Amino acid sequence: MAQLLRLAVKIMLLVELVSFVQSKISRERRQTEKPNIILLLADDMGYGDLASYGHPTQEYGPVDYMAQNGLKFTQAYSCDSVCSPSRAALLTGRLSVRTGAWGEGHRVFLPWVTTGLPREEFTIAEALKDLGYTTGMVGKWHLGINKYNKSDGYHLPTNHGFDFVGHIIPFGGSYSCDLSGRYDNTPDPEKCFLYYRDNVVQQPYYQENLTVSFVNDITGFMRDNKDNPFFFYFAMMHPHAPLFSSAQFKGSSRRGKLSFGFDSKSNEYHKCFPDFVAL
Repeated sequence: MAQLLRLAVKIMLLVELVSFVQSKISRERRQTEKPNIILLLADDMGYGDLASYGHPTQEYGPVDYMAQNGLKFTQAYSCDSVCSPSRAALLTGRLSVRTGAWGEGHRVFLPWVTTGLPREEFTIAEALKDLGYTTGMVGKWHLGINKYNKSDGYHLPTNHGFDFVGHIIPFGGSYSCDLSGRYDNTPDPEKCFLYYRDNVVQQPYYQENLTVSFVNDITGFMRDNKDNPFFFYFAMMHPHAPLFSSAQFKGSSRRGKLSFGFDSKSNEYHKCFPDFVAL
């Protein structure tokens, strides 16, 4: 009987020891593992535009699922109210006034300027690269294009820590490239560049294919880097001046037609395109 008791005690001690070692290994593994990071930026989306933040008619979607099953912030402050300086602040973690991210005579970088996010600014992509991450981005860059000539790509994201750069719009929003002619105040569409890495691949670009291209880029990047820690920055063009929708989403919204833009000549609001879908 005494031998059985001693054996039982030894087994219990062994179980406790194994459990302790496994717990320690698991804790150390969690401390050394590097989680994948995906940063989604919606352009001009309001605080109350999501169902998870109290919008009464907005349809529940993947972003709301992320909010429900992850970390949700209920107080926030934006460093700036326009595109370029706010993006510079987001990527550098510095107040926009300190980054030097402003255009020539404008608060944003326009296609003809030679300024951009200064090279000496240290971005989150560069910081994570130093920690062994593979970095990538697609979408709206709007932190400068060229500096010394029309094709040097001095300010493009490949020079700010991004290993992979899929399809990007280097400036502005979708209103800058309305090929339909239905938006009266649209600038010359010939200046609408679509880049892939450092090269112009379409000019002017066609909006209806953009979302599909962005999604294909990010899913391909994740597939190629599934065995390595990665950081991906997805800077969406919507809902900033959403003058287009992908074919599979046309007519699928419950919102109907919305007013957008202001015509100073007629003092009447433009009507969005018949196939416009509020995303």
